[in-house]
Amino acid sequence: MRNVAFAVHPERIDAAVRRAKAALRLLEREPCARPKAGKERKWPIPEPVQVAMLLAMHPEMEGARIRKLLREGRLELPKRRYHLEEVRKAAVLALVEYLGKRPIEVSDEDFEGNGLGWLANRQGSSFRALREAGLLSCEDGHAYRFKKKPETFGSRDNRVRALREAAEAMGKGPSETRLRDLKGRFPGTYSMVINYYGGSLFEAYLDAGLVTGKDEAHMRARGTKPH
Repeated sequence: MRNVAFAVHPERIDAAVRRAKAALRLLEREPCARPKAGKERKWPIPEPVQVAMLLAMHPEMEGARIRKLLREGRLELPKRRYHLEEVRKAAVLALVEYLGKRPIEVSDEDFEGNGLGWLANRQGSSFRALREAGLLSCEDGHAYRFKKKPETFGSRDNRVRALREAAEAMGKGPSETRLRDLKGRFPGTYSMVINYYGGSLFEAYLDAGLVTGKDEAHMRARGTKPH
């Protein structure tokens, strides 16, 4: 009984055959054609990062082949494999190389703006993602936490300016200031002294020209280390 319709209406068989042939021709032309495009990413992942992630997923393939398939639209990142550790590491390493920054300078915004916000969120922060990839260590945590603008204190002129402004605002002689005095009012300057001067306020003020070698014994006796 299931074949009665085709027996009575042979034109239906011809239509079915034409549809099948058309489908075969489409598959031959685009063997890896992607499905209907969904919502476009607000921040697409850069091609070099995609290539690195796909290489981690398919180590048997060559980078040039993956790049060619990506550009032809015949290959895309499968979300179900993002959780793999080797894929996350490859993504972070490729992102840092793509940005041309030092790992300590890469921010949450860099991850978000290059389509990897999900990775930083999954790890809890961009610092943890960079640490998992072996680019940062636990010792870098303090510097990374206070480096909202890594270029701010990268310049000696900026460090000197910040120290002089803080000293003036304190309203006391530089040699009478303790490091803990900076902690509450100038946390950014405080962290800069920790990271750039080994926690020695004397060394910082000496570099800024606020004290001289004669003040060393007095300041060290008062305690210029963090408490």
